[in-house]
Amino acid sequence: ANRCLANRISSSESREPSTEKCWPSNLMEVVEKVINSPVEKLKAPDFAFELSQEAAQKNYLILSKHNFNLDEALKSQKGTPLEYGSEFRRVEVLENLFGRHPNWGRMERLLRKGSDWPMDELDTKSRHRDLHDAITFGNHKGATKKQDLLRKLCEKDVVHGYALPL
Repeated sequence: ANRCLANRISSSESREPSTEKCWPSNLMEVVEKVINSPVEKLKAPDFAFELSQEAAQKNYLILSKHNFNLDEALKSQKGTPLEYGSEFRRVEVLENLFGRHPNWGRMERLLRKGSDWPMDELDTKSRHRDLHDAITFGNHKGATKKQDLLRKLCEKDVVHGYALPL
C-alpha cells in the first residue's frame, strides 16, 4: 500500500505490480539520523544588512567584484545564511529521507541552486514607458505621509535579510 505515485502510475499502465516502496523500511531510523545529524554553524555573510550609507557602499563594492551579477555574488557566500538551502539540513543528509520521492530531483535543485524565475527582456521603449508611468503615478501616499513607518518597515526587511541595501 505504501507505493510511490510514479510507480502506481507506471504499474497501472503496464499492469505489473511495483515492488519499489517510497519510504525505506527503516524509516524511523532514517528520520532519527536526519534529526541527529550535525548542523553546521553558519558564518556571517560579506554583505551588510543594515539601513545605512556605509552598508550600501560595502554591498555595492561586493557586487562590483562580481560584475554586478547577484547570482555570482550569492554563490560566493558559501557557509553563510545567503547560501542556497542554508536553512535546511545538507542535501546529502536529506536525500536519505526524501531521495525516493518523485519530486526529489526538483527539491534538490532548489536546495543547491535556489529557485529560477526567468523574465522576458524589456525593450528600451517599454522600459522608458514603465519609468514614465511610475514617475507620473508618484510615491504611494503612505510612503509620503508616513515616512517614519516606511523607514521602520524597510529597516525590518533589511535586518531580516529580505532586502539588500545598495
